[in-house]
Amino acid sequence: MRIIGYIDHPEWKITLFKMDDKFSVKFEKPGFEQTFKIRQSEAIPDENALRKLINPDFLAAVHKQFDQMALVIKSALNQRETDREEDEFPEII
Repeated sequence: MRIIGYIDHPEWKITLFKMDDKFSVKFEKPGFEQTFKIRQSEAIPDENALRKLINPDFLAAVHKQFDQMALVIKSALNQRETDREEDEFPEII
């Protein structure tokens, strides 16, 4: 897999990769990352077409998914803390 380019974004690092007949687009935000794998085809034959695919609607969906990922980890950490607090003190009858 080789890096074929980057897309500028104020919050994320966006990297474009190519390997054989597949493109990958990786979005990185501190603590999270998303990768989309896309087959090279007539619809997406080259890097320019791949860049056009990453439009404002696509970026909005990625942003929404990052928000969802943050909620999932926050919920899991809160549950872990709640479980730990419950386990700290024995029940006294």
